[in-house]
Parts: sequence; C-alpha cells; structure tokens
Amino acid sequence: MKSFSEKIVIFGPAFPLNLTPLWVANDKGFFEEEGLDVHLDAVLGIPDSQHPRFQWRREGKVVFSSPGGSPMFRSMRENRERDDFEINVVSIANCTAHVFVAQPHIEDPSQLKGKRLGADRKGGSSIDATIVLRHFGVDPDDVTWVDSRGKPPDTERYRLELFAKGELDAV
Repeated sequence: MKSFSEKIVIFGPAFPLNLTPLWVANDKGFFEEEGLDVHLDAVLGIPDSQHPRFQWRREGKVVFSSPGGSPMFRSMRENRERDDFEINVVSIANCTAHVFVAQPHIEDPSQLKGKRLGADRKGGSSIDATIVLRHFGVDPDDVTWVDSRGKPPDTERYRLELFAKGELDAV
C-alpha cells in the first residue's frame, strides 16, 4: 500500500450527477493509484457549528467542498474568517452542470410532458429543470416530479437505479 503524505476530504450535502467523474475516480481507486488519500464525505443537515471541517483541519486534512448546495458561498455569507472558507475546485463550468438522462423513447425534453421526472421540486436541480422544460415548451406542472432526494449522499445513484428499473422516464 502506498504511503499518503496528505489526507484529503471532499465534502458536500450530496454528490450530484455532474460529479460522476469524481464517483468513478473514487470507486475505481484512481485517487489511490495516484498516491492520494481521498475521502468523499456527506454532511447533509449538520449545523454549521458542528460541521466536521473543523476537526478535519485540526487533523491536518486538506478540505475541499463539492458544489452540492453552496457551501463556498455560505463561508462568505456567514462572514467567516478567511481561514474558515471552503475551497471549491471540484466543479468548474460555464453553464449549468445539471443534465437530463432520458429513456430511449424520449428524444428531446419537449417529450417529457406527462412523464415521470426523477427530481425534487426544491433546490438547484429543479430550478435548472424548470428552465429547460419551459425552454422546450413544457409546463413544469405537466411533468410528474418524483421526489427522490431520500438517499443522500448517493441521491443521483438512487435516481439512476429507479431510472434503470423503468420507474422514471428521465432523471
């Protein structure tokens, strides 16, 4: 086993579909192959005062934030000291990171009217989904929103499992 010089924590309330490369790298052991001791940790619903980032830093771990939610903006909004800011290097994009994955019979988002969409009606993904649906002429109220948030941090994997079983038309 390789000796790791630094322990790295990547945290967020969940690890969304746009971070699939992160899942794959972790699941396939790519970080370890590169000599990195990386741990993905979900911190859903933990009050800020009890957040484990304080302990992780005391332990000398390098702490990064995933973009699930907006922890890097919380640092600023909560007027934290500069040494208590999360670092977000996981997602760099010039457009929305959310995507629709649809069953083969759905060729474009306009065909989602009356279909079952694995997404919640709250949060960033629903905002993006609403914008895209409207862009393609679909009233978001004409889609059956299947709330599938109940499995963090692997909500997206859970949604994809429902999708694979045919219980959803799109996620």
